[in-house]
Amino acid sequence: MLIRAAEQDREDIAQARQAWAERQPTLDPNRLAFLNETWATTIMTRSHGRAPKGERLQRTVPQGHWHTTTFLCGVRTSGLVARATPIELAFSKLKRLLKNVASRSMDELWQMIGRLLNQFSPGECANTSVTAALHSQRDKESRPHDAEGWSRTTNDMPARWQASMSPIRVPDAQASRYAGQKCITVSCHGTWGRGWEALHSYVKASLQLPAQERMMDTRYRFGIEEEYFLADAASRGTPSPDAARAFHTLASDRVPGVGREVLQSQIEVSTPPGSDFAEARQRLATLRSDLAGIGHEHGLLVFASGTHPLACWPEQTLSEGDRYDHMVEEYGILATRNMVCALHVHVEVPNPDRRANLMRRMVPFIPLFLALSASSPFWERRPTGLAAYRMAAYSEWPRSGLPDLMDDAADYEHYVHVMTASGAIPDASFLWWALRPSMHYPTLELRICDSCARLADAVAIAALYRCAVRMLDRREEVNTGLTGASRAIASENLWRAQRHGVHATLIDEASARALPLSRQLDALINLVEEDASALGCGPQLQAARRIVTAGTGADRQFEIFKQGRGAGLDTHAAMCGVVDWLAVATAASGDG
Repeated sequence: MLIRAAEQDREDIAQARQAWAERQPTLDPNRLAFLNETWATTIMTRSHGRAPKGERLQRTVPQGHWHTTTFLCGVRTSGLVARATPIELAFSKLKRLLKNVASRSMDELWQMIGRLLNQFSPGECANTSVTAALHSQRDKESRPHDAEGWSRTTNDMPARWQASMSPIRVPDAQASRYAGQKCITVSCHGTWGRGWEALHSYVKASLQLPAQERMMDTRYRFGIEEEYFLADAASRGTPSPDAARAFHTLASDRVPGVGREVLQSQIEVSTPPGSDFAEARQRLATLRSDLAGIGHEHGLLVFASGTHPLACWPEQTLSEGDRYDHMVEEYGILATRNMVCALHVHVEVPNPDRRANLMRRMVPFIPLFLALSASSPFWERRPTGLAAYRMAAYSEWPRSGLPDLMDDAADYEHYVHVMTASGAIPDASFLWWALRPSMHYPTLELRICDSCARLADAVAIAALYRCAVRMLDRREEVNTGLTGASRAIASENLWRAQRHGVHATLIDEASARALPLSRQLDALINLVEEDASALGCGPQLQAARRIVTAGTGADRQFEIFKQGRGAGLDTHAAMCGVVDWLAVATAASGDG
């Protein structure tokens, strides 16, 4: 027998329920909050388990007394997640965790609740509205995640549901940190007294945190991809195919987060999505060190640079795979000549429909990012006279360079549709612009940068870009009204950055003057000051300033080359010194 509330038959209640049902598809999930309560006791423990057949299962638990407390909690897209109603599954998980720890006092119980709230994973934090049965039709829409943790986008997913894909995380396991971070509202009743006092102390402690930590915006998550070259440790040139294959096999087995690139003499690594640059830096430092160790076992060097100083394209071997076979068939010699390595930065946009708008308005800043990353002064065993020659080599490819000024998301989607429907490209991943909306993730991907040997440079650039995305997203007036002339000026600035790196002057469209890059960087950092504070990126932006004063990777490479030539070395021997520095700087976790 189904029992329901008799009030549902009242006309006013029936009308209100109908209006609620009709309004649900138009709701912004980021504005919804679900409230519920559960209980917790001081005698919670596991009551079931497994044992070999014929044996009794035994388990010891501490002695305790029965005290019950009530836990009230609100959940939003940035908080806990559930299915049946957007709270009960979370409470089920919380109780299961409490049973595992078997707290036996009220103080211990509340302390444990505070710590366990941090065990609700970032992937759970944004799926509430999508998976909740309150939106039955939306239940059919999947929200798959890739291995790195990004929420994948789908063409048929409504924009308002894509907009909820911005899970945040609590910075660490301190119980006090959860207050305000996950939009959780907590109180207790029934057993007030010491339970309430313990929770009150957590909230009070959180208010005593530095404002930057307490108010941290953990949206606009980022991920960093780095491409590295392999070199023979003896010749410093391209490794043999056998050595490269052995390296890749071992790297795939030992190091998570590595992938192949077009050429066997390249390898790619990536960080999972996150909001903490210290964690990302540590992750990249570990990846670099691990790959350097594997390289040492096979007589190889691993290094980050925009180009390989001593490699020549006829010596290259393509990686195996259908995608690379297609690239050779479609683009011929360009695939083999692709001796370039890049730094790519993904930044998650809370509303993915805004990515085309942000891409358009980011165009004037793109030359600045290239200048800061400049690390490719050599090509095929000779100096190029350019700080970032990689872009000259990469410009051979179609659909590269600055993105076109798309009007809006519809304009961009129309372009992608025409290109794919006509057979010009298989999918949007074959758009190799310097900046593009990711086909797979809800991110805007910066692709202009050279791969940087100094880890501090890569992290600084990623932080500056993340701040710029947030700034443009909140300040619609910045770089609005760009024209074809604006893009042409940005293209000229791109050449200037490519030629001179941080020593370039960039044209300011508003004043019609060429200004030192340092002034352009200061202007951008001033624009993103609020964003740097909200995202906790202040130290990284100061590191970006140090790139200008201390010089780029290209500056250091050319300095080592000149020192070698000045010491009487020939061109090849001087470039061997450059490769050696690149390998050492890449493996080091410091500033290099």
